[in-house]
Amino acid sequence: MPTNDFVVFGGQTGANVMSQSSYLALPARLTGYQTGIASSQQLNKTWRQSSIISAMIAQFIVDKTGLDALDDGTIATLEARFIQALGQAARIPMTTDLNLFVSTTGNDNNTGTSSGAAVQTLQRATNIAQQQYDTQGHNIIITVASGTYSAGATINGQLVGGGRLLYVGNTASPSSVVINLSTAGSCFAVSGAARITISGFQLIASQGSGQVGICINTSTGATVQFDHINFGTAAYCQMFAGAGASIFPTNFAAAVPYSIVGGAQYHVVAASGAGTINLQSMVVTITGSPNFSGAFAWMDGAGYFNAAGVTWSPSPAAATGPRHLITNGGVLITQGGGNLPGSVPGTGGTTVGGGFAG
Repeated sequence: MPTNDFVVFGGQTGANVMSQSSYLALPARLTGYQTGIASSQQLNKTWRQSSIISAMIAQFIVDKTGLDALDDGTIATLEARFIQALGQAARIPMTTDLNLFVSTTGNDNNTGTSSGAAVQTLQRATNIAQQQYDTQGHNIIITVASGTYSAGATINGQLVGGGRLLYVGNTASPSSVVINLSTAGSCFAVSGAARITISGFQLIASQGSGQVGICINTSTGATVQFDHINFGTAAYCQMFAGAGASIFPTNFAAAVPYSIVGGAQYHVVAASGAGTINLQSMVVTITGSPNFSGAFAWMDGAGYFNAAGVTWSPSPAAATGPRHLITNGGVLITQGGGNLPGSVPGTGGTTVGGGFAG
């Protein structure tokens, strides 16, 4: 439970304070106490009124933000948390799942709550979801209309109320809903323990160099579920999980599909800090001969990649480049999944689970 250090002075029943009517009539209430001997009842009344208000504001901070209100002299922290609490109080409580709409012909000044009032960018829809609603356990579904979008979305932190954020394009035709970044970055950058689902998109993050240019980028405990994604060209990688984050299919039991239609330095990077990518039993279609210059999969520093039982179609050999790179204790599981895609044997580490990945 968060802590409220601000408590009421003289609030007990029968406390030594003057009555409200007497306090209202007290001349010192207007002029202030003058030099001499002040009545304890008068002073206690003044202190109680001040402390009740400060305790109430502090409890408001605690109740709305779930954060401490501490008497440690840090006014800036209390002010920031009070502003956050005001924002929380203004949120719209949800009683059922909510749909928000994005369209290339939308307007970011719209509410996004109907197809006729669609916003124009995924980020605006994301901001509305994160800033204006208390989900109360319900989900927010962002429905994205066909077209090409030059920017994706940054999602930091969970929705208020514990709901999940779902981005839905066109699962029957992912290539009709395209996020093709016009600047270096990530199509979806997910952090701060956010929980999202992505379905029915083609993702292209070809801008950038080094470790910039990622289709699905997760960190700091975030979780992303996905299906029916076409991974296009990425400057760095198509899926990245680091710092306790994870990426996995929407349904392990149903063998959900996705496609690879472009190359990158890496298809998946399961990075240090126990980043996890689990594609177990997914059906992956490889179109053309995409090249992965670093490796199809790179597992580093306790990063974990599970490709057990994956169906690679038409075959893993459709991709070119090294199959895997394992460094600093990374883990690769391929049991039942055969070779990873690629034209060159992988290097480093030891595969786990009876599979062959080199």
